[in-house]
Amino acid sequence: MSEWPWDLTLEVAFDVNPGVNPGVGDWTDLSSRIRSSIQSSVGRDRTGSPSGSFKVDLNNRDRELDPTYSGSSLNVVPMRHARLQATVDTTVYDVWRGFVEAWNPQWAYNEGIVVCRMVDGFAWIALQDADLDLPAQKSGARIGALLDAAGWPATLRDIDGGIVPLDAYEQSGGNLFRVLEDTADAEDGNLWIAPDGKITFRDRHARFDTASAQTVGDGGIPFTSVDTVFDTAMLTNEARVELADGDTFTAVDDSSQTLYGPRSLPIRDLSLSDAQAEGLAQWVVYRFAVPHMWLDNLSMNGRAGSVLASMLARSVGDRVTFVNTPPGTGTAEVTGHIERVSHSVGRGTWMVEVDVTPYHGAGPWLTLDDASLGLLGATAANKIAP
Repeated sequence: MSEWPWDLTLEVAFDVNPGVNPGVGDWTDLSSRIRSSIQSSVGRDRTGSPSGSFKVDLNNRDRELDPTYSGSSLNVVPMRHARLQATVDTTVYDVWRGFVEAWNPQWAYNEGIVVCRMVDGFAWIALQDADLDLPAQKSGARIGALLDAAGWPATLRDIDGGIVPLDAYEQSGGNLFRVLEDTADAEDGNLWIAPDGKITFRDRHARFDTASAQTVGDGGIPFTSVDTVFDTAMLTNEARVELADGDTFTAVDDSSQTLYGPRSLPIRDLSLSDAQAEGLAQWVVYRFAVPHMWLDNLSMNGRAGSVLASMLARSVGDRVTFVNTPPGTGTAEVTGHIERVSHSVGRGTWMVEVDVTPYHGAGPWLTLDDASLGLLGATAANKIAP
């Protein structure tokens, strides 16, 4: 047992190639070698691109993790599967999973450590090009076909079927990661690698009508700091969808441009039909033509109350509610979806930081055979969802 309120387990599958999911007996436990702080993140960065990383210093005075030491019993090479798990109150949580990108020995001052730097599975897929000849299919099926082409294990996937039908796609020497991102963009869905290592895809409707999974602040778990932002960073009142054949489809919100000035978002190289391209442009402008309050760098102390167990149970896409009572009267409440979760772990310290983007409320559905909701435009949110 650890002297702290958690136990960490760091494991590496030294003899398993990247395209194979390690079995139970393939993992080597390196937990006792953890020497200093751990920095990890999973989710999506500010541009919406998948982003995952992990760094830890390991005790290496016996040189077992030194790639220059011929006496090591371990296959110390890059691109080995690695995972970090935490046990809190007997519950095991996945924190991060990916590949060891570098084993860097530190020999200065007789330190005897190795700096272990890791990347998630997208780094491996990004190295691969392939000749692609894909049929017309839904976005989820397209992502599955691309992962098949990459040799990504089927057991490390969690893929929605998707809403958008994509046109047939053909490309010589297409980069698989870029086409994956383009497919998620065509759906306006969310693509990331979860803490358990699964490549995860959620369609454009997945975040509507969701219940809040966690309250932070008043009435919920305590927070340490938060940057609340109300600006134009996410504002889009002109969306231009540029197809691979050069055709461009644009949606514009004139009222928003009058109020805030032009805010344009280009989306390029998609295999959509003309109607789907136009629908995607309208979809983006519908959601982002007005400013939204969002949370940047919401930080929590993992040693405070139930913070650690609560946040280790959270996932990218989960809806969270931040409540605070500022000076003056009343309370302030901001709700949104987690985009990235970062952990910083040291001796007896565990800080959790999340980035949260706006929640857009109920889905813009048109309810057929309803006297009010069956009329397009009858209410502010009563629209056909593209």
